[in-house]
Amino acid sequence: MSTSPLAQSRHRRQQQLWARTATVAGRLNRAQAELVDIAAELIEDRHWGDGGFKTPEHHLVVRAGLSPAHAGDVVRVARRRSELVEASAALEAGELSLDQVAVIARAVPASHQASVTAPAREATVPQLRRAVARHAFPAPPATR
Repeated sequence: MSTSPLAQSRHRRQQQLWARTATVAGRLNRAQAELVDIAAELIEDRHWGDGGFKTPEHHLVVRAGLSPAHAGDVVRVARRRSELVEASAALEAGELSLDQVAVIARAVPASHQASVTAPAREATVPQLRRAVARHAFPAPPATR
């Protein structure tokens, strides 16, 4: 069964858009990893308090124009990046989004992060949230 020229054209255009989307998403993921690195430096050196900011999240809301929720994800990942080695590396490589890594940082202990990071590359954020919620991981240590 042959396809029409219009269907072929639409298919080619869809493939081009998928490729562009993947390229841009990879760049965004790497930029988000850089923002996580900056947040980690702010936290480690306690620079977030300079200028009257109340928290590292507050600093990112004001200085980076992030929503409080997004700033919270950046800080959460920054606080756990040294123990979430595989997930952090995947974010830096552009393979995972900040949203995906934030799910891991929120609920997955370091001892299990490698086994969650691998399938996270193929999962949407809602799928990852559901999969992580089905496991009885011990709560990650509180960081502040």
